[in-house]
Amino acid sequence: AALYTEFALSLAAPAKALQVATRNALPVAVVQEVGSAGRGFANNIPNKRASELLSDPAFAKRVNDVDCTDCDDLARMFFKASGDKGSILDFTTPSGAIRVKEFGRVEDFVDHRVFSDGKFIFDPRFSSKPVPVKQFIDELKQLNPELVIKDVTP
Repeated sequence: AALYTEFALSLAAPAKALQVATRNALPVAVVQEVGSAGRGFANNIPNKRASELLSDPAFAKRVNDVDCTDCDDLARMFFKASGDKGSILDFTTPSGAIRVKEFGRVEDFVDHRVFSDGKFIFDPRFSSKPVPVKQFIDELKQLNPELVIKDVTP
């Protein structure tokens, strides 16, 4: 029998929400259209305040300081810059090792956290610009077919 575990993330702009479905204990991330009503975000435009952080020189130094600033730190900075609107998403795999593109190279981690405004993912080590949620997840799924996504917003 198929085992299903589902949850919809409470994203600030719920034009797209994520659901994680588990079939026969193999997690599969699915992006599902859930409507177009948003709370403070224009359609197809990344969160302005989070986007402005990308051009801050002090923030750029933290992005490049991989020894002292991890992905969770960056996700929280984006969340704070956005006015606490959006979500912090945690990506893992059942094996406990996730492969993520960072500065153009594929790296292995235990988990990976990013900020999402509901339509875009903000991960400056993955891309210097916000990436549409579906595109980001599709790229991660190519590297991690058993991708598991959790909303870990404080």
